[in-house]
Amino acid sequence: MRFAPYVGINGYLWPLEVENTIAFWSEQLKGVRNKRPLMIGVSADQNSLLCDKSLQEKRYAPGSRIQHVFRTDDSAKVLNLIHYNTNNPNTLSDQLLRLTDLGGRRLHGFQLNDLSINRPAVRERIISELAKYCVNYPNVRIILQTSSAVVSELENVFGEKAPNELARHIASFGGFVSDILFDMSGGTGKLLDAEKAMRYLSVIHQENSSLGLGVAGGLEGRVLPGLSDLFFTFRNLNIDTERKMKDVQGRFDWLVVHEYLSIAAEFCGTIDDPADPYEQPSLINR
Repeated sequence: MRFAPYVGINGYLWPLEVENTIAFWSEQLKGVRNKRPLMIGVSADQNSLLCDKSLQEKRYAPGSRIQHVFRTDDSAKVLNLIHYNTNNPNTLSDQLLRLTDLGGRRLHGFQLNDLSINRPAVRERIISELAKYCVNYPNVRIILQTSSAVVSELENVFGEKAPNELARHIASFGGFVSDILFDMSGGTGKLLDAEKAMRYLSVIHQENSSLGLGVAGGLEGRVLPGLSDLFFTFRNLNIDTERKMKDVQGRFDWLVVHEYLSIAAEFCGTIDDPADPYEQPSLINR
């Protein structure tokens, strides 16, 4: 199943932040030929499952707040995702079931971060856990982040063949993963290496052309035009950002957010291929 490409921002903690973002995005879509969903990301960790404050409470939301952060809007397509970090993939299915309850009726899916998919035993367990979860939620959208740690380990072992190995690992997930996010920044705001992303995404696309592709890493409005080669090579490329949207106190800088969204709406609206058939986001808890 192929889902519509999105323009994403992660790191929301409060409903008003989301409402302000959706309102501005709706205005930017007026007159735009191809209207992408806006991805609203809420970060969560295992403390969120207990509805406790995270050790990084300026980034990870307490579980009890997640469903209240998500919003929908009739005038703008919205994709609500929980960006989840876990250090215990052995019980991933149970964790996702708990997050599904915490996400409430507006939740569309998950982004899974920092998983050691290059390690066979870990990868096989993750696939098994996703299979268990997807029995109950077959239409969930799951984005798998490829972290810098995984890529670095593959490059140390396989050198120039690292993209092929990563593509092989990703292919083993089959239909349990809908999209891949190439993200070497891990939320640090480190700028995306477009040439490296091109090498890896090209091989991944050759291995599985139905998989959604995306990039993250220091993205902001002024950076997007410089990624035109990526966008023209991989039409309907997902984009996601977090750190560059916030000030040093971890609060959203609305001037930066608005610039990113206005440029993204125009840029993606021009480049996206409207002929591609895509499924629209489906709510998990309908």
